[in-house]
Amino acid sequence: MCVDGSCRPEVFQKAGCDHRLGSDLERDKCGVCGGDGTTCRFVSGHFNEQTSYGYNFVMKIPIGATNIHVDQHAWNDKKEDDNYLALQNAKGEFILNGHFQVSVFFQEIPVRGTVIEYSGSDNVVERINSTKPILEELFLHVMTSDVLTVGDLHPPDIRYDYFIPNNSVRSAVKPDYFWRAAEEWTRCSKLCHGTQELKIICIEQEGEQIVSDSYCEGQPKPSRATRVCNLHCELK
Repeated sequence: MCVDGSCRPEVFQKAGCDHRLGSDLERDKCGVCGGDGTTCRFVSGHFNEQTSYGYNFVMKIPIGATNIHVDQHAWNDKKEDDNYLALQNAKGEFILNGHFQVSVFFQEIPVRGTVIEYSGSDNVVERINSTKPILEELFLHVMTSDVLTVGDLHPPDIRYDYFIPNNSVRSAVKPDYFWRAAEEWTRCSKLCHGTQELKIICIEQEGEQIVSDSYCEGQPKPSRATRVCNLHCELK
């Protein structure tokens, strides 16, 4: 085997993070090849607030975050607890468990800069992991349904941590304003066999007050949950 003009016996050669055979360089916790781990800081948190039906915003994962770990521990150690992790990109598109469709099995999700691994929902501890720095903002949500709990909703138990470069602007876990699905449905679209949607409202982080929708412009918006209504009549 010849590398850079030098021929060596044909033995297994490991490539380092610099993509050179025989190199022993590795990425540090900050995602820097050959780094010493001093160029980033550790961020962690816990989310266990009572959620409402639909998609509930948890946090923003900033550009440059590396070694991302998110765990959602199922209530009472039951796999089916009606709380599921979901990810949204900066365009507002769900890249994981969107539109009330949950992935049961392990999957790899390509994003700018890296690949995110998802454990699948069929686990007592649901996990999201990523090693390399992400090159786009991601938004973590928890999707709460009432299919299995039949109205008796339990708060999620989400713990997360990641590393962020020291030169990144320090910001709150949540933006100042964010969208949230309300517990109020819109008026039925028809007098007979119509549909209605959960209202989406803009919330101020401090105080959790409802504010004008204009404050939430530019923030990712959760998908609207829909249901049928006015089924007491017959269509003719």
